[in-house]
Amino acid sequence: MPWTAIEQGDLEAIARAFHAEHDRLYGYDLRREGTALELINVRVRSVGRTDKPSLPRIAEGGADPASAFRGSRRAFVPEWDVFEDVAVYDGHRLRAGNVIRGPALIERSDTTVLVSAGFTAGVDVHGSCLLVADDAEA
Repeated sequence: MPWTAIEQGDLEAIARAFHAEHDRLYGYDLRREGTALELINVRVRSVGRTDKPSLPRIAEGGADPASAFRGSRRAFVPEWDVFEDVAVYDGHRLRAGNVIRGPALIERSDTTVLVSAGFTAGVDVHGSCLLVADDAEA
């Protein structure tokens, strides 16, 4: 199908091209079935230059997350197949550099992160938590 059909919005030419390709791929013509065409999704890819967004940064806090500690509560630890009392941290009070060893929970207003047994969460300068398996090589 020539791109001009799309550029000009020639729906008849687009429909003919669709039916021809459908017949080629699947061996039957939807027009004979009386099936109306329906646009389900459109994918667009674009390239351009934009200003890079400035991401908020949080204060440095060192490895110790004690200032964000809330207490503990029971949570399921899949590696152990049991419910256990685990440490709970306030995700909004964590600081860059904090390290939390699992099992633990990090609670935020928008999500709760399970740091499961065998994992460690590190907090970056943007407040994101990166979970790494303890046996993973650096």
